[in-house]
Parts: sequence; C-alpha cells; structure tokens
Amino acid sequence: PGTSGGYDGLGMPTVGMPSWQVLPSTTFFYNQKIVARWTAKTYTIMLDRQGGIGGSVTVTATSDRPLPSIEIPVRTNYIFCGYYTSAEGMGTQYYTASGTSARDWDKTSETTLYAKWMIDAVKYTTVNGIEWAFVVEQGTAMIYKSSNMAAIPVDTLGALTIPSTLEGYPVTRIGDYAFDGCRGLTSVTIPDGVTSIGECVFRLCDALKTVTYLGNCPDVSDVSGCMIYDDTPSDLVSYVPSGNSTWSEALAAWTWQDRAIASVAPESGSKLTFDSNGGVFSGANFGAMDGKSGTAQVTMTYGKGNYDSGMRAAKSGAAFEGWWTATAGGTPQYDANGKCVPGEGCWNSAGLWNLQSNAKLYARFGGPHALKFDSNGGLFDGGNFGSMNGKSGVAQVSVTCGKGAYNS
Repeated sequence: PGTSGGYDGLGMPTVGMPSWQVLPSTTFFYNQKIVARWTAKTYTIMLDRQGGIGGSVTVTATSDRPLPSIEIPVRTNYIFCGYYTSAEGMGTQYYTASGTSARDWDKTSETTLYAKWMIDAVKYTTVNGIEWAFVVEQGTAMIYKSSNMAAIPVDTLGALTIPSTLEGYPVTRIGDYAFDGCRGLTSVTIPDGVTSIGECVFRLCDALKTVTYLGNCPDVSDVSGCMIYDDTPSDLVSYVPSGNSTWSEALAAWTWQDRAIASVAPESGSKLTFDSNGGVFSGANFGAMDGKSGTAQVTMTYGKGNYDSGMRAAKSGAAFEGWWTATAGGTPQYDANGKCVPGEGCWNSAGLWNLQSNAKLYARFGGPHALKFDSNGGLFDGGNFGSMNGKSGVAQVSVTCGKGAYNS
C-alpha cells in the first residue's frame, strides 16, 4: 500500500471482487487486473476563537469531505462571521457564521483556523461638542471607526483631547483608522489610560503636528509594519512622558519606525501668570495673593484640569469681564465667571491645559454701560425705566457686564 495526497492505500482489490485483497502471498494462475483502493486521511483542526468564549475548540477534518458542524463561540458586542485560515478574517474561509462547512477540506496537514468577528454594538456620545463613536468590551471603551465614518466628525478642527472616559467606561484602546481623514486636527492628546493603538490611527490627518501621550507606551504589536502615522506630515512630533521605562524600551528598540518620537516630553508644570490689572485677585487658586493686587502665578500641567474654581478679579466701580491674553484686544481665556474658555489658546476643546510653555493673562474690567431704549412712538412700561415709565421717547438704563438680566 502507498500514499497519495490526503489518502492512504489499503491494498489492491481485484476488479469486480471488492472483498478480495492482494497480499504478499497471493498467487495468480491466470491474467488479472488490480486497482488501488484508498481511504481518506483525517486531521485534527484547532479553532482559535480570537477573544470569543464557548463553542468547539477542535474538530476532525477528512480529506475532500465537508467539515463537520461545530458549536460557534460568542463574544460580547461582536457577531461571529466564521473561521478562516488567518487572523482577522484573512485567508480562506472554512466555516460559515452558522458553524457549517464553507468548503471541503483540502489541506494535508493539521491546521489552525481563526475566528472572524464583526463589531455589533457601536455607541455614540457627545463630549465637549464632539460626537465620539466607541464600542465597549469587558468594561472598557475602544475609540472606533465604522466602515464608512471616523470615530469623530472628519471636519473637527484644531487641538483634540481624547476623553479618558466615555459614558463612564475607561478609554483603553484606539481602534484601527480611528481618525482617518480628520484633516483639520493639529494636535492630539492621548490619556494615560490608553493601553493599545491600532493601525493607521491618524491616516490622512494632513495638519497634525503633535501627538502627546500622557501614559505608558501603548501596545502596537497588532500593527502591521508599525504604521501608526501612515499618511501624516513628515514633521509630526510625538511627545512622551520623560523617565517612563516603557517608552525608553520602545525607543531603544525603535518600535515605531514610521515617524520620529521625542525621547522626552515637554516638562509639565508650565507657569501661568495672572496680572490683576489694577484690581484684586479673588479665588483660592491664587493662594497668598487672594484679595491682593499685582501678579499671581499658578502651575499648570499639560493635559490636565481647567483650574477654574472661581478664578476672578474685582475692581471698584467696574465689572470683571474675564482673563485675557492682553490688556487690550487679545482673546479671552477665562470668562466673567472665572471659568476657562474651551478651544481658545490656553485650553483645548475638552477644557484641558493645552500649552507646553509659560503664559500670562490680564484681568479685563468694564464699567457700568448705558443701554438706551427708544419707545419708537410708544410708551415705556416697566419700573427699570424710572422717570420715563409711562412716557414716550428715550430711556437709559445702567447695565454691568456679567450681571443680571434686568428684565423686571
């Protein structure tokens, strides 16, 4: 007996007499035709569930026969799509989504097949005016790009801080192509809870200049060719925490070859100086300068909270109108209530400190303003019009920026 492909030889039966088998001692006394008989080989097939649970883990395959039906695995928020010869649904499919054979077994060795999964439950939530798409698995969130849209609107502009939580779920992963095509992003801050990043996360982010990582070096072992920054500007710089051993190891091994990564991050703890501009400080964050005039300094940490617990100033006969980048002109960084203004120079869209250098802000004050009303042929009706109440003409009311609505 011999072998052929997925078959073993059983001997040589005579034609028309299948129960006869030619043995070494067989002697023929007349002409006879002999035909080989084969039996199909069997192979043990391993089923890699790729994060799923339950279902069959091995199966016995027979050459040139359909595979036996299996029990399919399950995975939270995913749909099972079958078993393939390579991970992530690559290669040839041998099992359907229902666990039946997709084709006859045509391999001549024991093999591992890999489950393919499709996201089933995409969630959406809005944080600081930006809608985020994500999926939840094992109690954590992954920033997720569906087949036809990025994880955020592609027209999002400027600095972006990825939330550390979405609907209460810690953000631990950034999925493949998450920000693909977000051409208006200029900087991205990744929270310290992120532990893995997928392929081409920032693909076609044409304006992206900096990416700042606040935590350990994320796992990129599943990224083909380490292409984190595929199709991004060549001068993009990544900042990483200084003195962090996970980043030191990654840099020593040159883990991410497609873009340069700074060996240390800009030092956190930039100084923000407030100038009371003739008024006095009002707020516990000003420390010993609370209630005094002059300059006060607060230490800010990049990517951290907005330090806006009532940081105001007061001036006799004037109304506080916020902290601005200049005594005249400029842009407001805190409003009249002492709250940060998200999306302005000091703050990113999430209201987190966005500068990696020192800065100075000035108190802005405005006195009471005259608001004139013209009755336009009618009569005034309201106590705030004073002596003009019930009369026709022009009435004047004194109003102060940031104060009540004067609508009695």
